[in-house]
Amino acid sequence: MALSNVKRKPPLRLPGDDATIARLAARARAVIAADPSMTGLLTSTSSLARERAKRVAVAAVDAEKPQQQAATPVPSPDVWIWLAGVGIAAVVVSAAMMYAPLRGVRLDQTEAVPLMLTSSILAIVALGAAALLRPPARDSSGSASVMSVIAAGALVVVIGYRTVVGTSGGTAYSAAQLQLWFVFTFAQLALLIVVALRARRAGARAKLAAGVNWRGDPEWRRETKRLLEYAATLARTQPDGTAAREDLRQRWEADLAETTDVPADVLAEARAIGPGGWLVWAAYDGEIDISAGGARR
Repeated sequence: MALSNVKRKPPLRLPGDDATIARLAARARAVIAADPSMTGLLTSTSSLARERAKRVAVAAVDAEKPQQQAATPVPSPDVWIWLAGVGIAAVVVSAAMMYAPLRGVRLDQTEAVPLMLTSSILAIVALGAAALLRPPARDSSGSASVMSVIAAGALVVVIGYRTVVGTSGGTAYSAAQLQLWFVFTFAQLALLIVVALRARRAGARAKLAAGVNWRGDPEWRRETKRLLEYAATLARTQPDGTAAREDLRQRWEADLAETTDVPADVLAEARAIGPGGWLVWAAYDGEIDISAGGARR
């Protein structure tokens, strides 16, 4: 087998209905099978069809999940938003108690310590509850994810600041109070990460439920690109030798000439891309079961 030097833009979706595509694909397979040197293309095309069918099936299931979950009563979705909001606000207050003094304003230790302890405990309780509950599939969940990341970033900055200055910067704390704050802060940071991840997924579910295709998975994008490039390469496969290629073209033309009840534009595309191209892109569809005469999987 060899690759054609002519590169065409992948059609991705062949013209015609499913039955017509499958019927021409069956004819293309028969034409290709007559050339022993093209056996590898048939094997590779079958493998491509299986991979694409799996991915299409997974995408269909993922698209249905948000709707199924939305139909299931979510225990007090507004409560989750409030818990996350209160937790994030408490984190900000806790961090502010340990930050460098702004414009010379410095709280007295007797005021700062109770605020630090109260806000830290409140943040842990609220974020812990939010981490246990399932976030509602709403756009507000995506916003909560962004706010959680911002709050986590603020905590990291304060942790770095207090690691450098210790008990001397800003409000003066004892070593024991600072150690206790570090314990609380790392717990808050861990909970913020959990809440951010869960809220991000909930926001993605909301977009899927609204019909938005979320492409946030790099691995999924890479695999999609790989399969597309693989299909484009397979579609350019031709027999070795000019005579063999001409024989394949003539047999395909003769087969198409005998085909009835197929629109002219479909036949024109079939002639243009050849039997190999038609078979490959029919397999790439992923939803047409070619072996079943065009029924959708």
